[in-house]
Amino acid sequence: MCHFKTDIGAAGTNVPIREKAHSAKPHSRILPQRGISLKVLLMQDFQTAASVLAHRLPHSAKPHPRILPQRGIKMSSRPTGTRRLVLNVLMEEEKGTSYGSALIHTALDRTPGLTQQQRSFIKRLAEGCIGDKARLDSLIRHLSRTGRPPEAFAPALRCSLRMGLYQIFYMDAVPDAAAVDESVWLVREAEGQRAAGFANAVLRSAVRRKDELKEKIRTAKRPELRYSMPSWIMDLWTEQYGAKRANGIAEAFERIRPMSVRVDERLSESKRKELTEEWESSGITVQPSGLLPYAYELTGASDPVGIAGFREGYIAVQDTASMLVAEAAGIRGGERIVDVCASPGGKTLHCASKLAAAGTEDGSKGRVLSYDISEEKCRKIRENILRMRLEDFVSVSVRDASKPVSEVERGKADILILDLPCSGLGVLGRKREIRYRVKPEDIQKLSFLQKKILRNAVKYVRPGGTVLFSTCTINQTENDGSCEYIEKELHLAPDALTSFIPEKLRKSLYGTEKNRLQLFPDLSGTDGFFIARYVRPV
Repeated sequence: MCHFKTDIGAAGTNVPIREKAHSAKPHSRILPQRGISLKVLLMQDFQTAASVLAHRLPHSAKPHPRILPQRGIKMSSRPTGTRRLVLNVLMEEEKGTSYGSALIHTALDRTPGLTQQQRSFIKRLAEGCIGDKARLDSLIRHLSRTGRPPEAFAPALRCSLRMGLYQIFYMDAVPDAAAVDESVWLVREAEGQRAAGFANAVLRSAVRRKDELKEKIRTAKRPELRYSMPSWIMDLWTEQYGAKRANGIAEAFERIRPMSVRVDERLSESKRKELTEEWESSGITVQPSGLLPYAYELTGASDPVGIAGFREGYIAVQDTASMLVAEAAGIRGGERIVDVCASPGGKTLHCASKLAAAGTEDGSKGRVLSYDISEEKCRKIRENILRMRLEDFVSVSVRDASKPVSEVERGKADILILDLPCSGLGVLGRKREIRYRVKPEDIQKLSFLQKKILRNAVKYVRPGGTVLFSTCTINQTENDGSCEYIEKELHLAPDALTSFIPEKLRKSLYGTEKNRLQLFPDLSGTDGFFIARYVRPV
């Protein structure tokens, strides 16, 4: 569970930090004079157009070539609702109070009537602008040459420029003209004509120099520009895994990941086939994960709510790497399982689904006791339990995993799931803003918190019971460091993962008993993820 669940010249200067939005009545200085068409005011560089008017261009003179509309550009009357929605998400994310993934999900939920194509566009653009913030801001700084960092611009201007640049450089299906036009109109709505002219000039410059700038990005030495990755993260991976591995990880996080889903194991083979056919008929590209028979990757699916089988409880959105935890638990049916730090509930639901699918000869169902620190986190788990019809197999309670375990609960669990708070450096492809929120000093704090939880939580499991420790990060301090603590201080015995994970991953196992597995996005095609298996000695 995640805790944080100029190389590259140029436009105008004097960028407004904040200007009052223009009123319906045009300002007197931008009214067309006699003989000057209003079309001039809607051309490519508003500042140049205003300058032309100010100098009283005679009626017979030709407009300056810089303000002629680019061939093929047709100025729209207003930006589309999808881009305005993305702008709202980006400006809200800038406040730092919510994660972008949650804001996108909420925005889609609150906007009925969107087509699947529109939802995909919104998700792709919003996620791209949030995740590529460092690179986009480097481009803005280089193209504007204002002497001011993008952080000093008005939020709507800054976010609209990021939107325009992301579409120009990374969304080939969007015409450059549309990317420029729509972004400029967003700025005009929020910040007025002068800011719109500046945005127009920056984005036009980006279009003209696109090929040149793409090459500079590809060959850049600074990770902030090449990978939109903070340098301290690249330094960490280079120190721990070597430069080649560090670059491979960062490049993998550059790629747009498909949605990963788990089909409930209670479904028959025929029903599973029916589901995949329905997905394909709706325009979704379906690819089996290649690691687990019930795991699929869906390209072209933006929001799970609209996918066949989601509302019915047939599928859960979960990365294949995370699914390996329930596999590694070796559930046979009838076990008592404790899952601490369980929200949003992926592993709880998977374990419960395995209990439901397995059954036992004596009729005992087994149960998952799912805990997390707040009622809000527990509410999310309960919602998914009801959706997937697993009420008979799960109990959800608010518990602080860092607090001592009560005497009555000690030594009762057959299996203990410890998916602990971490830096989240393994899910930077899906939760891209984490790279800007987590700081180097957080690593030691998280490592300390992990040990505190481990020290208390292991008391849930009975002698001879199984303990699964996992994180969604790529960092030896948090992963192997905690394993050393588990073995040397808590005296749990390493237990081999060999018989529990797919054969193609077994060569990656390490540790005393081949009980540890670190997954990398470029090698496994999953999130970066860590799993270790232990047994409490009898």
